[in-house]
Amino acid sequence: MAASYGDEVDYYALLNVPRTASATEISAAFRKLSRIYHPDRVQQRNPELITQAQEKFQLLSEAHAVLTDDYTRQLYNTYGVAGVKAGKQLANRYKSPEEFRREFDKLRRRDELAQLDRLQNTHGVMTINLSIADMFPTQHQQRPSISGTGLPRYLPPRRRSYWPQLRALSLAQAYEMQFSERTSCTFSGTLGQQRHSAAAAAGWGGGGMSAVGQLQLGVQHHLSPLTRASFNLATSGDTAAVQVGSWRRLGQYTQASMSLLLHRLGSSLELDLQRQLTRNTQAAWACTVGQQASMRVRVTHHFDEHLAAVVGELRQDEQQLSAALNVTRQLSPKTTLKLGGRVGTAHSEFTLGASRRPSKHSLNSIGMFLACSPMGISYKFSFARGSQKVVVPVLVTPELSLRSLSWAVMVPAVLFLFTKLLVLEPRRLRKKLRKQQERRRANRDAVAKAKQAADDDLSIYLKGIDLQIKMEVEEARRGLVVLDGKFGPASDLQTELGREQPSAPSSPSAAAAELPTAAEPLTALDAADAIRVADITTPLQLLVDDSKLLVEVSTLTHHTGIWDPAPGEPKQLYIKYLFKDRVHEAFFEEDDEVSIPQKSHLLNSPPS
Repeated sequence: MAASYGDEVDYYALLNVPRTASATEISAAFRKLSRIYHPDRVQQRNPELITQAQEKFQLLSEAHAVLTDDYTRQLYNTYGVAGVKAGKQLANRYKSPEEFRREFDKLRRRDELAQLDRLQNTHGVMTINLSIADMFPTQHQQRPSISGTGLPRYLPPRRRSYWPQLRALSLAQAYEMQFSERTSCTFSGTLGQQRHSAAAAAGWGGGGMSAVGQLQLGVQHHLSPLTRASFNLATSGDTAAVQVGSWRRLGQYTQASMSLLLHRLGSSLELDLQRQLTRNTQAAWACTVGQQASMRVRVTHHFDEHLAAVVGELRQDEQQLSAALNVTRQLSPKTTLKLGGRVGTAHSEFTLGASRRPSKHSLNSIGMFLACSPMGISYKFSFARGSQKVVVPVLVTPELSLRSLSWAVMVPAVLFLFTKLLVLEPRRLRKKLRKQQERRRANRDAVAKAKQAADDDLSIYLKGIDLQIKMEVEEARRGLVVLDGKFGPASDLQTELGREQPSAPSSPSAAAAELPTAAEPLTALDAADAIRVADITTPLQLLVDDSKLLVEVSTLTHHTGIWDPAPGEPKQLYIKYLFKDRVHEAFFEEDDEVSIPQKSHLLNSPPS
């Protein structure tokens, strides 16, 4: 007799008592309902509804038995009906040795599979560096000077190209294997091709391609929970390098690492220190002594309330001094905005872009970023799937001017806006509408059965009480009388109430919602038997107690005579009621708690 579709019954709503009710109040509510639903009484009043009465009385008895026992009530409040049933079974049954053996083998196989999954981990990045500068030639191209190349500052007009040019291509892949709980091995390699012409590398086309590659083998071993040692061997062409390092946790908030690099051109020593300054702030200091000496300081701060992070970095080496600032802001659970800038004596760059994931916990993402520097303007596209990532930088123009920057910002924004409003949004709305239609067809029979069960339940209840007398008592005391109660999806509810709808769409996305769906006819769903809004005026009046109505919208379908007309869809509750001879009206969402009467619900119009 539960009017919910496969959901477990809410015992408190079934007995119409709050979750804080005492055992005495629960027993009193059960006695009141049992006088109405007891099969013997129903047999005398409504013999045709005896089966429904037996099911409802069984649920009432089960709810009373669970909620009046402290142990089972605690289980129900924590785990629901399934927890109560599981608790009773576990208390009276013990497993046999054969069952223990089968369960042990199952757990061992599961652990072996999990261990095998942990023993191997792969991740890689492919970078495809493109240039479309030759697709938009100008009369006289001025490029940034390239020291030591001997190329003229002004180049003659270029020949138009109708296809992006490949500037560089690289592939990096790493494969990690876990030998034991304390020892792991990493095998990685990089392979790339790039243009060896300086003008071509600056985005001017021409030049040949040269290939470079590197292989690296590393071993890590945990000497203790606080100490880790590593050994790496790398080779590239006819040169090789060996790196030996160690990592140690110095305290609860501090950790340090040291590595020694030996190769043919010399050696260097790198020191790294990291510390947690506050709960949301971390700092890192790194210094390299010897070949290619450098020093780097980085500070990271996270803003919990804004879901944002700021990273500041100061770097100095033999060739340049630079400072960088990167800001990350999470606009939604799936969208992240990134803003970054770097200023240095040799190179400066500004980056702005965003990335988006298909779902909140997905490891896949797609991103687009705009980068501006003295070397030109470029886009960077990133595609990530799990631990694999593809990065595609595209050089738009080697010139940095206000006109080029304006075009680089406006063109993608306009294309994205039109694509979203004219293609993506209508497609999303059609897909949403199609899913709604499929869900309605799948639930049509269940909705009809639930409506019939709710009507039968209400008929039994009304035979046991005199609703007319109850309403006359409320009217005599100028109390709460429900004039109208509706429950259903918001759009259908507004249509049912005859509220005005906007005469014209305010945007292309709104217009897409009104697209004809002749290819997906609703047929029977548009017929008179497809009721999308439930009239629950009488059931709501039955819940009125002492001129008050207190109920949670989420548990409405567990009460007498109330059913769900649109399973799986967000719904609203509409109540129009009379209190103190004045008309009130209110709307409630699914997660709201109904508490009426309220002064804010008062209408200005006089009662009709």
